[in-house]
Amino acid sequence: MKPLKLIMEAFGPYVTRQEIDFTRFDGQNLFVITGPTGAGKTTIFDAISFALFGDSSGDSRESENFKSDYAPDDAVSRVEFSFLLKGKEYRIVRYPKQTRLSSRGNLRVLNSDAELTLPDKSAVTGVRNVDPLIVELLGISKDRFKQIAMLPQGEYKKLLYANSKEKQEIFRKVFSTQDYLHVTEALQARTKKMEEELAEQQKNIQLHLNMYQSKDEQLLTLLHAPQQDFPRIFDHMEQESSHLDQQAKEMETDISALSAKLQALGVAEAQRLNARFDLLEQLQGRHKALMDKKKQAVAWEQALSRMAKAKELSFAKAELATLEKRLALQEEQIKRAGLALEQAQKAAAAACELQKQLPQLQQQREQAAAQISSLEQERGTVTLLEDARRERGALLAAEGKLKNRQTIFSLFLQRRELLSTLDSLNTKQQLCKELDADVQSFWKASEAYTSAQQTYDMVYTAFLQGQAGLLAASLKEGVPCPVCGSIHHPSPAVSKQKIPTEHQLEHCKQELDNTTQALRDIDTHARISLEKLSAAWFDEKEPIGIEAGRLYQSQTRLHQLIRSFDAQAKSILDQVKAIEDMLLKYPGITKSLLIDPKYREESFLKQAEEKNTLSLAEQSSKIRAVEERIATLMGSLKSGTTTVADLQQKLEQTQMHASTLQKRCDEITSAYQKGQEALVRAQESLRSQKERQASDLTLYGQKQREFSSLLQQRGFSCAEDLENTLSLLQQEQEIQQLLDQYNRDAAQCESQLNLLTTELQGQEKRNLAALKEQEEALQAQQKQRSGELSALQAMLFSNREHCSRARELYQSIMDRQEEYARLSRLSRLASGKGEAKVDFERYVLAAYFDDIIEASNQRLAKMTGYHYLLRRKLERGKYAKASGLDFEVIDSWNGKARDITTLSGGESFQASLALALGVADVMQMVSGGIEMNTMFIDEGFGTLDPQALDEAIRVLTELTGENRLIGIISHVSDLKERIPAHVEVSPSRMGSSVRVVV
Repeated sequence: MKPLKLIMEAFGPYVTRQEIDFTRFDGQNLFVITGPTGAGKTTIFDAISFALFGDSSGDSRESENFKSDYAPDDAVSRVEFSFLLKGKEYRIVRYPKQTRLSSRGNLRVLNSDAELTLPDKSAVTGVRNVDPLIVELLGISKDRFKQIAMLPQGEYKKLLYANSKEKQEIFRKVFSTQDYLHVTEALQARTKKMEEELAEQQKNIQLHLNMYQSKDEQLLTLLHAPQQDFPRIFDHMEQESSHLDQQAKEMETDISALSAKLQALGVAEAQRLNARFDLLEQLQGRHKALMDKKKQAVAWEQALSRMAKAKELSFAKAELATLEKRLALQEEQIKRAGLALEQAQKAAAAACELQKQLPQLQQQREQAAAQISSLEQERGTVTLLEDARRERGALLAAEGKLKNRQTIFSLFLQRRELLSTLDSLNTKQQLCKELDADVQSFWKASEAYTSAQQTYDMVYTAFLQGQAGLLAASLKEGVPCPVCGSIHHPSPAVSKQKIPTEHQLEHCKQELDNTTQALRDIDTHARISLEKLSAAWFDEKEPIGIEAGRLYQSQTRLHQLIRSFDAQAKSILDQVKAIEDMLLKYPGITKSLLIDPKYREESFLKQAEEKNTLSLAEQSSKIRAVEERIATLMGSLKSGTTTVADLQQKLEQTQMHASTLQKRCDEITSAYQKGQEALVRAQESLRSQKERQASDLTLYGQKQREFSSLLQQRGFSCAEDLENTLSLLQQEQEIQQLLDQYNRDAAQCESQLNLLTTELQGQEKRNLAALKEQEEALQAQQKQRSGELSALQAMLFSNREHCSRARELYQSIMDRQEEYARLSRLSRLASGKGEAKVDFERYVLAAYFDDIIEASNQRLAKMTGYHYLLRRKLERGKYAKASGLDFEVIDSWNGKARDITTLSGGESFQASLALALGVADVMQMVSGGIEMNTMFIDEGFGTLDPQALDEAIRVLTELTGENRLIGIISHVSDLKERIPAHVEVSPSRMGSSVRVVV
């Protein structure tokens, strides 16, 4: 995989769109990423890692935090990465999970998303689809990619000095050898588990043996021996069980013989016979008692016969009583019919009086109908009036909105004027600050000029004096002086100090000229700044207070002006904030509208205000027209009702009154008709009641004569005699039950007595006491033997169970001993407890370790001029300490091996860089020969001397010759001079930016 182009937007420290075109490094595959600490150098690799896998190169930053803190709320964070893989171009765009300001001014969450464009221009979308496809294309996971493509600062130096255990943990993550560790842990767990199981089985054997009950002295001796002979113990247990089986069989024979003797006694049969004789005596006594109650049974039969006759006559008696009640009821009905006739006559007279009111009620009903018609005619007018009022309400509401808009535009104009004033203040303040900086620079430059002038004067004087000394040194007695011509030189000049050279004098002159020119440049820039400030001062009331002739003595005035501008700016901002708070209270005014540029344009605001004023005037004209129409409609109403609801209510009340009048007329008419009908019915009812009474009186006399004749025929002397008999009818059922029970008891007793007498004929009672005494003696013997048998059988069963379980456990231990010994040996060997003290995982890692050392030495030899090579320590650590992954250094100059910690700082860096490159090579090899042609190195090149730095760059350059693109993240300025291609990262308050330099 080789990068082609990286684009970052609102990502990390990069706010605006930043583009890195890696194709510009064509032919220069080694480049440097430079910039201050925190500028975002490592973020470039983070962006590549995020684009490919949705994650950064480190563990300290979640993908939800990738959006730049400097970016506005409505910005969208994204990374676009194009790369070349196996000669084909791919492009991936990925968005982190982030919050973004919507068009309505609300923050909403955007979930992470990704899109991968394939070489055939087809696209795969969605994180769930893109992520596995990236892993499939690259052939590595995100963790392996970070380990191969990024050499982090200081990490490989730590690896260089780490002990075997620490390296094992590091390489476990790199080469994913945790499965070998799991194998070791699984062997340890299985060994420990089997050891615990065998111990538990041994413990259970002893538990079963302790619970074995035995009376065999020899067996007890074997059980309590220090070294138990389990086969002999199990044989003695079997012998004892056979002996106890024989004892149990003998006991069962004794118990069967006792059962036969008990059965031969016949105690139960004797008890049954004696019970039958006792029952015969009871039946004889009961038969005598029944015979004594025979007369009472006859009396019960006679009473029941008389009750049956009385019941026959009770029907005739009841019929008479019914006729008597009916006659009494008829008499009462005749009285009520007479009263009803009187009431009907009164009601008919009252109805005649009410009928006289009908003409007046009908007149009132006609008036109500006329009023209803009038109200129906006004309904249309009232409806038009309500429509006009609603129209007026809508116009007034619209007028209110227009007035609000007028206020809003007025506030926006005030805000615009304040912001314009604020911009002017900021401009003036910035010009004051620039002028103040120029003044400060002038004084600094003035000091530099004075110092340069003094230095030049001093060097110039020394130079002239030195020239005099040189001339004096060349004078000879008798030879004329080239200056004065004298041939005598009594006191020639002597040079007492080092004479400056002409080059030094020229250098001082150049320094003086430079400081002079710098002073002039600063003075020119300061006067230009003063002119700009004076030009911007046209709208101020007070004078600027800074004269060109006293420019460099005006710092106090400049500082006063800057503080004044700060105070004015704060006041204006407070006013703007108050106006914005007022605006936000109006519907439809949002924060996004406040930052809309057109709402800061005076022309737009004034044009909108004028347009709103015209709309407001037009609205007022419409309101006046509606008011006039409402007044006209109000004048045309006669009922005084101005709303449809009131009109409807009045109409309903009038209709209800008319309905009430009609109902009253109908009620009077109906009452008159009903009164006449009720009078006729009452007269007819009284007549028919009198006719029925006469007929029933005749029938009653006939029935009374027939009842007297029946009394005499059934043997009753009079009606009172019949009544007495009928009063006993409530006892009839009880008497009948007593009689029936007596008859059943007598028949049953007679039958049972005859049968039992026949059964016991020729037999007599038996003597039970003697039989009981013999039975109890035999039962006691039987119980004793049964108890002994049960105890023996329980002990025999328990012993056999414990013996069987102990034998099974013993056999299981014997079967697993060989497996345990083999598993224990494997566990110790895999855990590193063998002779070499190297565990299974470290043994596998040692192979990788050797490959890494071989690959690392190819680079280290070149970087050190074949001075140093790495080698794995083969000797065991002290005190049986785990080893196998430790480094040592071979010094080719003396042929000796020494500890890795003896290397200097620069040598350590060379070794760690070689190690990092070696690890990356081996990881690519282990990953199946994946194509990873990109590497970023974040290492400390500052520890290298120039020669070592050149060697390191040469090695890295050779790597780029293998079609690799290598980026070095570094602060070392020498690297920029040695490597022409670089990416410069520049931070600022508005976010970082990148620049590609080739």
